[in-house]
Amino acid sequence: MNKTIISLPLFLALSIGARGQSGLEYDLKKYATSSQTVVDERRWHNNDLENSRLYVARSMVSLVDYMMGRADSSAFDGLHRPEHNVLAASFDNVNATGRFIHYDGKRQTFGRLLAGGELHTERSGTLFGMAAYQRGEMTRTSLNYATHPEDYAPYFVADTLGQSAVNREIYTVYGGYSLALGGWQWGLEARYEGIAQARRQNPRHSNYTHSVGVGLGMSRVWQRNIVALTLRPEWSRQSIAAKSLLDGVRFMDFYGFGLWNRRESQGAVSYGRQQTLHGIGADMAWMHDGLWAWTLAAGWKYRSMNSEEANFKELFGSHTHHFHQQLIVERRFDKCFWLFQFSAKEYARSGSEHVYEQQVQHADEGLFDYVKVGTNQLYHSSGVSMDLRSKVISPVRLQSSVAMMAAVGWKRDEERYDSPQMKVANQTLTMSLGVEYKWQRGHFAWETGLNAGMQSGWDNSYNVTATTDAVQEAMAYTPYLLRGESRQTLEGRLVGLRKLSDKLAVGGFVKGGYLNSDYREMVNIRTGLFLRF
Repeated sequence: MNKTIISLPLFLALSIGARGQSGLEYDLKKYATSSQTVVDERRWHNNDLENSRLYVARSMVSLVDYMMGRADSSAFDGLHRPEHNVLAASFDNVNATGRFIHYDGKRQTFGRLLAGGELHTERSGTLFGMAAYQRGEMTRTSLNYATHPEDYAPYFVADTLGQSAVNREIYTVYGGYSLALGGWQWGLEARYEGIAQARRQNPRHSNYTHSVGVGLGMSRVWQRNIVALTLRPEWSRQSIAAKSLLDGVRFMDFYGFGLWNRRESQGAVSYGRQQTLHGIGADMAWMHDGLWAWTLAAGWKYRSMNSEEANFKELFGSHTHHFHQQLIVERRFDKCFWLFQFSAKEYARSGSEHVYEQQVQHADEGLFDYVKVGTNQLYHSSGVSMDLRSKVISPVRLQSSVAMMAAVGWKRDEERYDSPQMKVANQTLTMSLGVEYKWQRGHFAWETGLNAGMQSGWDNSYNVTATTDAVQEAMAYTPYLLRGESRQTLEGRLVGLRKLSDKLAVGGFVKGGYLNSDYREMVNIRTGLFLRF
């Protein structure tokens, strides 16, 4: 799903200088991740490379109190910065013409409210937290009832009614505690996300999702080095219910490439499924400060998915491993500040399709039951992506700076089914250039930026033997086209800020984006207001 739906669009900059730290952008993005996020999206495909080290440190819950405290030496002075409480409201609108992913829909419109902040004391540590509410709709979605569908692919459940509009509400509560004890830094965090989703035309088609994640962290600071480790267990459950009074409606269970099991399809009146995710992960970081400052970060996450139908059959499951790595390098020169970032992530998923057989339980009483007699592991998918970014920030006057950025990325995805043998593969190369200008005078500040990019697809292959129909086109062929498309993108942003006092500021932003390819056009607009105190 488009990540802009799940997280607040945060494109704000508050301070100008050779180092180019964007205060409010960081203040908001430190709360931006969803409970289902595998890789920290704050520092993936981001343009504010000057904040990447802050995002790494903030993602390590044990370092929050260290960042809030006063610097005891010149080492890591960039991590010790003022933290601010934030109130924000934003509105997102994404509209596509041409082809689009069936579960994303043609148009996504969402509004969001967010409040977050910290409470720090020198002796007792730091409490921090966030609460957010999001509401909106997705139009012309089809062939999926699940939220966060990427975690459950390809085992979707849907009906024969075709495209529809979906209303969705998201409630997020996040909090944690960090302190220094015994020469070490310690931290604990917890996040809850609740989602209520229903079809606009038929509220009987509903999905209620509950997700809980916990983080346990420890870190050690010595001389000019920091090492940190965070463990992250998680749990999520979706309860899907669908009812219809129409005689022609059928509910289908999909298991890849648009295939669906006719024998296991449910009746025409109602359908139910409960999907559960269990996960465990770990994030590690090693930070070094000096003339050449660098950060190494890596992580792993394992997720096990299981689906249980209303008739108590556990038809499908999957096992997924996610990995990610990152290297950040910073070098300050006399007249400029240079940043380099390398990011990579990989995943591998295998699916399970359980086989049931009707067996006699009590022959005399005529009682029968379905018993699981085997499991087929026929579906597999994997992917790898790499991204290189470099940015140079240079002051042009006492209160203004200009920045130039270049990026190049490579990505490969593969999906296959063993029987019948089918395989889809995509490979793309992306490049982009960007420029930013920041200006500040007195109580006013503003920032503008422009990014242009292109993507080229090659070595794409589509070998699907099943009969081509509308379902296969939506669930297999269209995603294949969009993953490997050649496209051009253009993004621009404008931010305004008015300081009311040393700690209080108000502002707003607007950002627009345009995507064009052979198969689609997409326009997105994001606007927001904020209060920092």
